[in-house]
Amino acid sequence: FEIYIPMKNESKFQFNQIIVDRTSVNQESFLVNSPMMFIDTKISNTKNKSFILIEQENYLSPIQTANVTVIFNHQSFDFRYQCRAYRSANFSLYIDRTNMFFACQLLCSNGSHVICQCPFFNPFMHYVLHIDTSRTENDFMIDNDLNEKCYEEKNASIYENFNKIDRYLTHISSIGFAKKLFALIDKTIEKQKVFAKGNIIDRFIKQIEYLGFQLMHLSNLFISISNNIEFFIKSKQLQFENLDRSVSVSIINEINQIMDYQIIFFTISNVKINQSLNSLIAYVNLLPKTISIDNIHITFRHLNQSNQIPVCVHLKPVQKNNLQWSTDGCQLLSTNLTHSTCSCHQFSTFALLINYQKKSDENNLLFFPKIGCIISIVCLLLAIFMLIIIRFHMDVEDDLTIVRNALHINMSLCLIIVQTLFLVGIDQIKHKFGCQLISILLDYFLLATFSWMFVDGIELLIALKHVFKIDRIRLIAYSIYSYGFPLLVVFLSTILSTKTKYRLSA
Repeated sequence: FEIYIPMKNESKFQFNQIIVDRTSVNQESFLVNSPMMFIDTKISNTKNKSFILIEQENYLSPIQTANVTVIFNHQSFDFRYQCRAYRSANFSLYIDRTNMFFACQLLCSNGSHVICQCPFFNPFMHYVLHIDTSRTENDFMIDNDLNEKCYEEKNASIYENFNKIDRYLTHISSIGFAKKLFALIDKTIEKQKVFAKGNIIDRFIKQIEYLGFQLMHLSNLFISISNNIEFFIKSKQLQFENLDRSVSVSIINEINQIMDYQIIFFTISNVKINQSLNSLIAYVNLLPKTISIDNIHITFRHLNQSNQIPVCVHLKPVQKNNLQWSTDGCQLLSTNLTHSTCSCHQFSTFALLINYQKKSDENNLLFFPKIGCIISIVCLLLAIFMLIIIRFHMDVEDDLTIVRNALHINMSLCLIIVQTLFLVGIDQIKHKFGCQLISILLDYFLLATFSWMFVDGIELLIALKHVFKIDRIRLIAYSIYSYGFPLLVVFLSTILSTKTKYRLSA
């Protein structure tokens, strides 16, 4: 128990879970400084919790001497409660139901707290949390949470809010209650803002997903729009978008239109994660799950215009109860300053990231190709060195050998440039210009390699069909073709692709 002796003229003071207020009650001054005792009964064999408040004056007062705010903590969502204040002249830890009681004013009631305002009459009051079997509604409790009447929970942790939402999810009975629950989830996101761990945002998404599955039993069509969440249940639609068209989804599949299916689609905004998020977070799912799809195209509007190339990602489970953003199964189809289109092969939670840091397992995928490129470059350099030595030791009159030796040196040089570009430029995806330059150079030198292979075949044909010497001027013609033709192809493809992107952007 706790004993408190108020200071002189102190009219409002607090015990552990009781606030005593005498500011609006008329009393004699000596009562203000009377010691008070607070007892938490902690009776384990009953569902009714109770507190005892005793004032150290041995007389029965006919008038109310204080207003008492009582805060009960509980972890039961299956009962509805009311508060009663029992008055007695005799002290006891147990409740005497025959004593007179006062019905307290219910200030708050939700899945974890009940707050009541009750009267206090000297010298002894027993405040009881009483199960009310006449009330079964859930709306009163969720309204208290939405209006933050339970002030004890204003600073609740994100996990306490999770648990509260989980309890509400098991009691969905109407569309109106579901909309209130969406508002409560939205308010929790508004408070949290930052989701440093993937499992936190995943738990929110699973709660919204579960809520959507429950709503499917109540309605085929449903829309809920709040500050941070836009939620849709759609029936027999393969193309859809949110209200401001910042996320558009197209499911690529030939689904039988006679078949009944429903789409759950929602977006989450105004959240921050460890990576640089440049779009809304979008969730897409289709029921029944027996329907297979070929592809999903998601077009995101950028939150911030940037020349950096975004990365299409989705939430992927890596361990039990642990998720992370991954690029597996998703690729970027097109991008400009304002929009990007992703193509993915499964239903999931999608987003656009910039400055994406690949995880260790993804980095390991590039380790062995880079080792292979280094070995290839070393071998090609050795081949060029040997070809040069052979060139200085061959007969200067052997025209065919000299030309073929030059062809092989040029072919090896093109392959070395291709391998070097891969080593240096495969990770240069942050800036659009750098990525485009690497792509153009790779295309050009790969085409040049194939062109030198083509003219090498021509030389083999000449060696078989003609035994007479041919003028070495053909080496100049081969060079013009092998370096000029790829240049023309790359130039035309770059111009045409640029015009196509501008037309799509417009």
